Formats: sequence, C-alpha cells, structure tokens
Amino acid sequence: QIWTIRASTGGLTRLSDGKGRCTGATFSKDGEKVAFFCTREGSVKALVVAGPDGGAPAEVWRGDGEWEVTDWFADGNRVLLHK
Repeated sequence: QIWTIRASTGGLTRLSDGKGRCTGATFSKDGEKVAFFCTREGSVKALVVAGPDGGAPAEVWRGDGEWEVTDWFADGNRVLLHK
C-alpha cells in the first residue's frame, strides 16, 4: 500500500485503496496529486491517482503487464508511463 507520514507527528495516511499491492508513487510537480500502480486481477495493473492527504483514490487506467509511473507532465494533467 501507499502511505504518507507527517514528519512532525508520525501520523500515517493511506493513499491507496487497499486492493492489491501498490508501488511506485510519484508526486505531481505541484504536490497536489500522487500517481501509482496497484495490482488487480492476474497481471493487470491499475493506475491510481490520489491526493496527498488521503480521500478517495481514483483508478484512471488499467493495463496488462509491468507498468510504472515515470513522471508527471508540468501541466499536472498527464502522467508519463513506461513498460
């Protein structure tokens, strides 16, 4: 799962939805979003975008195989992926 920890208090916030193993969190340039992949059925990976303070993560895309988030575009609306 993907978590943030508040450095001043040690308080944990889970960003992922608890469904499958999640890896490769990458923050947007403005720090408003974080993108990561979570395993779904078999080899299917879901691209998930969440806010840094929790809330409902949004599954925005699914693909088969080993995908990873490389970076965010400067506009904060697109994510660069590699397989």
